[in-house]
Amino acid sequence: MKILIKNQEYELQDIGKFGREGEIYSIKGYSSSKLAKIYDDERRTAYTERKVTAIINKFRSLHWGGLEDFVAFPEFPIYEAESRKFCGFLMKNFSVHSDLFDNRYDLRRSVFKNEKLDDSMAVSVVVTLFTFLQALHKAGFILGDINPDNILLEAESFVPVLIDFDSIQLGTFYSNTNRQAYIDTSVRADGYGSKRHFIYTTDSDIYALAIVCYEFIIGIHPYFFQTSIPTDTEFKKARELSMLDYVENNVSKTSGFGFNIFENPAYWAALHRLQKIKDSHKELYKFFREVFVENRRKYFSTKESKYYKLGTKEIDLEDDVQAGDLLPTTKEDPDELELFMKQFGLSL
Repeated sequence: MKILIKNQEYELQDIGKFGREGEIYSIKGYSSSKLAKIYDDERRTAYTERKVTAIINKFRSLHWGGLEDFVAFPEFPIYEAESRKFCGFLMKNFSVHSDLFDNRYDLRRSVFKNEKLDDSMAVSVVVTLFTFLQALHKAGFILGDINPDNILLEAESFVPVLIDFDSIQLGTFYSNTNRQAYIDTSVRADGYGSKRHFIYTTDSDIYALAIVCYEFIIGIHPYFFQTSIPTDTEFKKARELSMLDYVENNVSKTSGFGFNIFENPAYWAALHRLQKIKDSHKELYKFFREVFVENRRKYFSTKESKYYKLGTKEIDLEDDVQAGDLLPTTKEDPDELELFMKQFGLSL
């Protein structure tokens, strides 16, 4: 297939990668640091083109201070050479990265799958991810469909990167994708069939990323366990009954579902792992407790410096990201109503 990028013709080369709603290609005669995402036919719509263009323009209008190097955001639209119709976009190629969960903690062996990782480094990954999330929220982006497939780790530095960025929510450009294991109960669905989309919030982003980070650190989903009264994962998630409720002896939640966790080596290993994190990384454990027991939505950070080293560059994302219309940080914000109305363009 021949395509146009900035009015120049190129040819796609199949690399056998698939993204949401399309396929990923390298570009013959173009920089190897870039890839093309080409949408499936049904996604090559005027709406998709407008959304991709809005994301491109938003990224160009802001000074990111280095964060842009760790996000596979759309950089230029791509058109079919023959028809000159929109078909996809250009993005970064993170070629020396692996899936986040290819590196996560392995409960069976009591080590990370990537044995170069230790707990302190893994906590740094979590801090960095929430730093990225807060910066993107401040700039007006809601990630929406946060799941482990959309996060990669660099092979040596273990700096995370975010991919599949076109599935984000920007203003009224909503996302029509979700992963049920990570979606917050606060997320509303609107429409049906191909027109169905999900209305995410900053809170739902924090919740989804907390689940991903919990799995990465602990090695198991916070709602994946069995009690003496059998219940499935989605049942417990909908009722906010997590493994942490048992660790914290939260009888108000646990008593109606069987007070004891069903005896299983994996579940007991997870409980032991949680206790280790509670003892050695108190701030992270406290964050997990706030999200999964207290139902709070705050960004995770440590008491250390707010400066985070991204590769070889030390930057302050909080100061570098500049945007005129900021989204609410979380529902903990006292100005939540005003900011929520700004987020969705509402007025009284």
